Parts: sequence; C-alpha cells; structure tokens
Amino acid sequence: MKIKVQKAKAKAIIAREERDTNAHSKASATFLDRSLGIPLLCPLIDQGLAYFMRNYAVGLELPPMQSEAYNKHLSTYGFHPIISTSMTAVGLAGVANLCMDHRLKREAMKWYSKALSMTNKALASPSEVKSDNTLFATILLSVFESTSNETTLMGWVNHVTGSASLCRMRGKAQFATPVGRRMYLQTIGMLAIKCLGEGVPLPDFVHDLNGEVAEWEDKNDPGNLFYHLHIAAADFRAQVLRGELTSLHAIVDRALEIDESAQHIFDHVDGNWIYTVENCAQGTPGVFGTSYHVYPSLAAAQTWNWVHYLRIFVLDIVRNSLMAGLSTTPPVFVGARYIHLLEKSTLALYKMQADIIASMPQHMHDTPKVPMSHSSIHDSPEPTIYTSQLSNLTQPANLSTSPHPPPTKLFTSNFLPNPLPASHYPSSTYPATPRDQLPIIRVSGGYSSLFALFIAGATPIASPESQEYVIKTLKRVGVEYGINQAKLLANVLQIKIGMDRVGWTGLEERRGEGAWEVVPDYMPGVGQHLEV
Repeated sequence: MKIKVQKAKAKAIIAREERDTNAHSKASATFLDRSLGIPLLCPLIDQGLAYFMRNYAVGLELPPMQSEAYNKHLSTYGFHPIISTSMTAVGLAGVANLCMDHRLKREAMKWYSKALSMTNKALASPSEVKSDNTLFATILLSVFESTSNETTLMGWVNHVTGSASLCRMRGKAQFATPVGRRMYLQTIGMLAIKCLGEGVPLPDFVHDLNGEVAEWEDKNDPGNLFYHLHIAAADFRAQVLRGELTSLHAIVDRALEIDESAQHIFDHVDGNWIYTVENCAQGTPGVFGTSYHVYPSLAAAQTWNWVHYLRIFVLDIVRNSLMAGLSTTPPVFVGARYIHLLEKSTLALYKMQADIIASMPQHMHDTPKVPMSHSSIHDSPEPTIYTSQLSNLTQPANLSTSPHPPPTKLFTSNFLPNPLPASHYPSSTYPATPRDQLPIIRVSGGYSSLFALFIAGATPIASPESQEYVIKTLKRVGVEYGINQAKLLANVLQIKIGMDRVGWTGLEERRGEGAWEVVPDYMPGVGQHLEV
C-alpha cells in the first residue's frame, strides 16, 4: 500500500512538472511572438534584428532611395554585415535574458564573437577603420556588454575606450555628417562616465575636437550643455584626486562654479522638458517615500538624471572639503558663511539623490506615464508639484515568481512619445545625405540612468533604507528588463557598502601622493567587476 502511494505521488509530481513546463513554454512563445512582432520560426538574425529595432532603435538613417547605397546589403535588410551582426547579437542577448533561455544566450554569444571578429578585421583595414559602420559597431558592442555581462564592467570599458580611439582617428572630418556628430557625442558621453568613475581627465583630443563640434550645437539644448559640463566635472575631479589642486578654497570655489552651471541647464526650455512631482501615500508600491516624478519623455528623464548625478559628484566634494576645512586647527574656513554653505550643500545632496530615486517608478512601470492630476506642465524650469493619492497601483512583480514581464514593458517604454521638436535632433537640424543605413540609438542603449541610480546609492549621505531601494530596483531592472549591467551595479553597491563598514575601499593605493581625501570613492577599487 505504501509503495502504491509513493508511485502515485511520483506520477502526480511528474504530471505537474510537465504542466508547468508546457505553461512556461507557451508563455515564452507568446512573449517572444509579441515582443519580436514576427513568427518564431524566422531565422535567428531576423529575431535579433526585430527585437533590436523594436527595443533599442529610436530612428533610422537611410540613404536616398535612388542612390546606389540604398540597394546595398539586401541580404541583411540594408545594413552593413558588421552592423547587422552586432544588432543581432544585442537583440538576441536581450531576448535570452528576458526569457532566461540559455540556448539563446549561447547563440547571442556566438553572434557577439562573430561581430567582434568582423570589427577587429575592420580595424585592421585602412579603408574601413574610419568608417561610420566600424565606429557604430564598437558602440553596439558596448551595448551588448551592458545587456549581457553581469560579472564585470571591463568589457563595456574596453569597448568605450575603443570607440573613443576611433573618434580620435576620425578627427574633424567626422563632423561633416549628422551621424558622425551624433556618434561622436554619444561616444565621448560614455567616455566621460568612464573617466569620472576612474578619476582621470578626458584625453586632450576631446578638448580639441569639442571646439569643432560646438559649431553645430544648439547652445541652449540641455543635452549639449550637460555634455560639456560633464567633461569639466571629470577633469576637475581628476585634478583633485591627483593632487594637482590642493587648496580647499580653490576646490570649493571650482566645485560651486560647476554646480551653479548645472543648476541653469534647463533655464531656456519649454514644458516638454519639465517633470511633475506627484505626492502619494507612504508605502505606495514601487515608490520610495511619499513622492515620485513623471517625465514627459525619456529624453527629459535621462537628461535630468544626468544633471542630478553630476551635481552629486561635485556637491560631495564641496561638503567633504568644508568639513575638512572646518575641522582643522586653525580652521581653513572661518565664518558663518561656510557653516551655511555646508548645510546648503548637504540639503542639495539629499535632494539630488531623492530626485534620481523618484524617477525610477516611471521607468519600472510602477506609476503612470502621465500625471495623475492630468494638469498641464508649465513652462518653468522648476517642477510643478501636484498632489494625488495612488490607491490602485499593482504591486511590483515578485522577482522569484514572475520571470516574464508584460511584452510591452520596457525600461524605456513608460513614457509618452518624445514631444521634443525636430530641432533637437542633429539629423533634422543639419540635413545631409546619409551614406549608410544605420539605426539611431540612445546613449548607452538608453540605460545611462542606471549609473545615476547607482551613484544615488553610493553617495556617502545615502541611508541604509535608500540603498536598499536602489539595490532592489537595480535587481528588478536586471530581471524584468533583461539588462544584466543593472545586476552587476547592484552587486558592486553591496560590495561597497560592506567595504564602507570596515573603512576600506581598495582605492587607497591609486590616489596621488598628497591628494586630498575630499573626493569620495563611489566604486570599490578591487573586485570581480574590474577583472577582464
């Protein structure tokens, strides 16, 4: 009798596992079908390209229909083989992560290896090394690392460094076309993130070429203003870390100068750039605290987060310098002005951190893409504050029980269609005849806000509760959107928190002799995340 019961239980378990497997397969198939928009029996290259164009591209550069270039590369849908291969690798990596499909992940790595081989071959070719296709391929390889690599940042760092080297080689000639200018700005933007994190200045060629590209810029565009301020902040931070700037007065003055410029980046914008602050009840799912932001577009959300994260970098230096100067004997800073400045910079730091965190519920689809009040956003650089209570929002998906997010749910999709005027796009402002078919993608694949979120959790003023929210959100991004770099940043932040508790960061050996200890270390200087 006992044996019969055991056999019956075993059969029931097997039957249940088969039902779960079938249900999982059907769910995966449905998800893929709706995400790709094409039949699942299509070749892998079609699946990868379809996912890439639906989830990473925001536009497409096309040569004139009557040109010879328009009819090139028909077998790869008009894309140069090096571009179609790289796009396929990125697309398949995204699908593999979302579906937790190891087979697709292996296929994505095969396409990545093929793209890497083709890129290396192009780099060795005198006729191809300076082409738009080669530079764009290296940019796509860095996006692949952001999408797929959850163990180290060095793959992304190496591709960004390679892209920057190509920009140096391409020189002033690359600014003759909109795509050349756009790829240059995207590449140097990512390079600035890398240099700011490493505490090194931007290479000299960047300053030389920036004088040329500035001729094509809209001087009031927030993205352009941030681009140059980002570089200035990275160079300033490197000066302090290397001991090239040692006067606490000079450090504070320069940091405040950068921060003042950051505060005026949105002075000349219309309502299409201004976010709304929505108040909600404590404990609202997905919201930290009692408020969150609603941005009119993804471009606005990204640019505001860039400014907020940059201000954290410089305000941390202001705060640390003031505390160091006020605690010396005799004090370097004397007078009530500096006490007030310390208080003001600390409050600003908390606000910048809170603003970054408040942008995440919209990214995570925990809040609506439009203000609950349905009121218009005024043409003012200061956010308009409305009050509303959220009572019917869905609880964020349980990470362990919901591996498949809704097909339309993307980290970049919970925003209204970009309402910015055509003048904000270089390809529209300065028309030129494209020579190749190339997709238009966002900086770092649209994932650059993840670095801002990481800094919000790594700043010294972060509370344990805010750090817990940041880590949880980064892990959700990895699971729900298939962006593995988010998982990596969550792990790195946990390592940093542990190192902070014992008072060691691993960066002590890398600081210049005599360098002031006023620049905080946001990322541990040792660990798997820095291994090749």
